[in-house]
Amino acid sequence: MKSFITALALLLIATTSALAHSKMSGSTPSSGDTAEAGLEVLDLTFDRKVRLTRVDMHQAPEGMTLESVMKTMMEGQDHDIEGQAAVELTSDLPKSFVDEVSLGFSPLEAGVYMVHWIAVALDGHTMEGDIHFAVSE
Repeated sequence: MKSFITALALLLIATTSALAHSKMSGSTPSSGDTAEAGLEVLDLTFDRKVRLTRVDMHQAPEGMTLESVMKTMMEGQDHDIEGQAAVELTSDLPKSFVDEVSLGFSPLEAGVYMVHWIAVALDGHTMEGDIHFAVSE
């Protein structure tokens, strides 16, 4: 009986570790950072492999600061801000599960940018997140 309980406890520990959800572990530029004008690539890093299913990138309306955009998003408002402009990605999303991805786009001009991503983890869990950064002149 004792060995059965030990085996069951080990199985529960292994299952719990395997079911831990993936999460984003970083980006370049990082959310809240300012990059130099001409930025052409956004790098996303995850702690476990995911399959990106959607990435939307927008430039905030002229006159909005990075701080105001981040405050608006933290208050739980919608991902859309009136007057934002879509930024077209020039690279395709990977078709496989990856833990790092580089997303290309035309060189960015000065302004504030918002990225919203959605991904599916290997365990089927869907997650999403946002990155907000500025580009200097």
